[in-house]
Amino acid sequence: MDDPAHPDMEREWARLSSFRYWPLHAVVQPQKLAGAGFFYTGHRDHVRCFYCDGGLRNWEVDNNPLIDHAKWFPRCEFVQHVLGESYIAGVQYQYFGTQEDEVVQESETSPAQHRETPEEQLHRLQEERMCKVCMDNQVSIVFVPCGHLVVCLECAPSLAECPICRTPIGGTVRTFMS
Repeated sequence: MDDPAHPDMEREWARLSSFRYWPLHAVVQPQKLAGAGFFYTGHRDHVRCFYCDGGLRNWEVDNNPLIDHAKWFPRCEFVQHVLGESYIAGVQYQYFGTQEDEVVQESETSPAQHRETPEEQLHRLQEERMCKVCMDNQVSIVFVPCGHLVVCLECAPSLAECPICRTPIGGTVRTFMS
């Protein structure tokens, strides 16, 4: 097991204390975010995982922080420990139609599959094109050798390994979306 990216936020009470200035208009409770491994960055409703350093923002009323953690950062060891690989595979299948080389088993805790509405599809596609590090710019850099397209031009130079699969970055390729 790797070391956490932010060891000072390893304890849930430390993460919870970071929400002291959490925006009053934010729709997700700090307790749920801290329990899902996130701490507040101090900017709008932006949070980061203490373990994998994955960042999320623009929370909506129906968001479940732990499920969103598994959705966007399935290889995070914290979320794997909390939810288990089988459940995470179910989350990945529900949202992306992929199973990350695992068999999804039905259980009481498996997410229910449903058809996405056009609005949900549009929102998912917009999130997929957003940089997973700064969450401000569109993705434009593909990592070599893993092939993940998850960061913008500004964030790529600061990374030594892919934030999705933790593969060391051997090179990058700039992409252009039309």
